[in-house]
Amino acid sequence: MKFSQAILGLSCVGASLANSINRRADEASASQNLNVHIKLSQECFDKAVEYNQGATDIIGTNQTVDFVSGLNEPHITLYLTDFNTADVPALQEYIDNFVWGEDCEVNLDHGRSTGTGYVFWDPDVLQPPCLAKLAQEIMDGTNGYIVEPTEEAMPSWILGLDEPEKTDKTENYFKYGSPNIGKYYEPHVTYAAVAFGVEGDFDAVADVVGTEPGAAPCSYIVSKIALGQTGESGTVLMGEDLASTDKVGAKYADEVQETEVESPSQNLNIHIKLSEECYEAAVEYNQGATDIIGENQTVDFVSGLHEPHITLYLTDFNTADVPALQEYVDNFVWGEDCEVNLDHGRSTGTGYVFWDPDVLQPPCLAKLAQVIMDGTNEYIVEPTEEAMPSWILGLDEPEKTDKTENYFKYGSPNIGKYYEPHVTYAAVAFGVEGDFDAVAEVVGTEKGSAKCSYTVSKIALGQTGESGTVLKGEDLASTDQVGSAFADPDADTEEIDVEKDAEEEADERDEDYLEDEVAAEN
Repeated sequence: MKFSQAILGLSCVGASLANSINRRADEASASQNLNVHIKLSQECFDKAVEYNQGATDIIGTNQTVDFVSGLNEPHITLYLTDFNTADVPALQEYIDNFVWGEDCEVNLDHGRSTGTGYVFWDPDVLQPPCLAKLAQEIMDGTNGYIVEPTEEAMPSWILGLDEPEKTDKTENYFKYGSPNIGKYYEPHVTYAAVAFGVEGDFDAVADVVGTEPGAAPCSYIVSKIALGQTGESGTVLMGEDLASTDKVGAKYADEVQETEVESPSQNLNIHIKLSEECYEAAVEYNQGATDIIGENQTVDFVSGLHEPHITLYLTDFNTADVPALQEYVDNFVWGEDCEVNLDHGRSTGTGYVFWDPDVLQPPCLAKLAQVIMDGTNEYIVEPTEEAMPSWILGLDEPEKTDKTENYFKYGSPNIGKYYEPHVTYAAVAFGVEGDFDAVAEVVGTEKGSAKCSYTVSKIALGQTGESGTVLKGEDLASTDQVGSAFADPDADTEEIDVEKDAEEEADERDEDYLEDEVAAEN
């Protein structure tokens, strides 16, 4: 998580944060800046101290992080914001009684300079799923105790961001009091920092740890979470924790209770699993794309963070309805053989690159997607005008009207006759530039460049990450009752027929697509 930006945005209160070393309840202010964080293992703690000393040898007196003397404690932040002092006792009680019933592994790996005066010891992947899930749980459980965010207090640097990051981080701030959360959460250990504007050889400081992947591995299973008081540069003060819990890990699974404060919605993806052959090819193409895009790549099949898939229905579902949605998917039966014929690469021109099938809208996949949407539509968050994607308004007619109607009926604009199944193997944040034509050529843009065919055998309900990705190993439900072997001879198939006009229009779109391909070749 890029807390460096959040800290810079709050630099005007740096002096009061430094004075928090001597903060006592009898002279408490109306708010306290506190950090819910993960403790390091002894091995990783010792290494962090060593790296901090090496950084200080380079930075000198400008260093604001001090592990060596014991002033500050190396840690991984879960949630850093301002809490109401009056609510701190309730917050302490929450942390003291918090139970996490999963084993969550931390794999610290290499150093990174942010370019803004902060240097991190990063994990092997940018957003480890378990840490992201744990952070979200903590935020949802403690959000009721934060100082109400105001426009005046919002970090000014947010306004200088490009869209959609500016809107995303503004919404994050007003909901949670912290902009760098959710898909922008990037956990790390900060072992070096300087005051805003101070110069230094931060590349050399990053090399104290080593910037190459695998330069400084240190792995452990999270065993303790604490509520810490903060010092300068987002540090945690050593020995100044206000609450803590060591009930963290799979052995405490039976003690986990329902979280009282729960997010009202979840963005979930009902998707088709790939065959092993196509899966392995997608991983290969993802690596090739990353070799071109570099660190801007937001899709990661190679490390196992994300899973290649074909989306059937992606939207926001009501959290209260997720159990019913899980039951629907677990018991879903599809009695037809549905063949997938992945075929060639395509750049969308908007920062996404797809591995497309041989036709733009395979009838069987379109039919399957429609059945899934009709069967789960009652569980979606009610679409609103405020939440409708703004890009829809910029479309030409009749596409603008069609996609607006799709959104208000299903919570997703690109469905029905606009449903174009694919595997996304590369994507970047909005506005980021790159050689996406070259990325498309990793697969090959000519028809038949990258054939991989199989018959659908499994459908799952997956949790989502950045750029519409599906988090690997985080499925909430699944069914393998898919194929003609599961056909019911007495079933009434009329209900699941795709409308004829939609099929005809899809055929027309396929014909146009093929004409474009021929024209391009000529």
